[in-house]
Amino acid sequence: MLRPGARLDRPGYGYRVLRTASVDLGAGVERVSISPESDWRAGLILGTHVDLPLGPMGASKELRLRLGVRRLVATNGTLSGVPAQDTTLELYGQAAFVF
Repeated sequence: MLRPGARLDRPGYGYRVLRTASVDLGAGVERVSISPESDWRAGLILGTHVDLPLGPMGASKELRLRLGVRRLVATNGTLSGVPAQDTTLELYGQAAFVF
């Protein structure tokens, strides 16, 4: 994970959000299934995410809303004659507690 704005030390909500922006690159595994058949595929995850702080600045614990996008470029597989394709794009959101 790479956070290009992590060292920005300026006040304001926009800079708080910019400090959390990251680029993700790494190994990943996913399970693909067509019931009852399933298979595991390994691949490379490419993505980015940003956190929206929901608490006051300077708090020791913070709740954040994380929004992101990612793609898995994986090995090929076939289940019941149906090819398992790479993910096109996944959008996600999650709540994150930061200590």
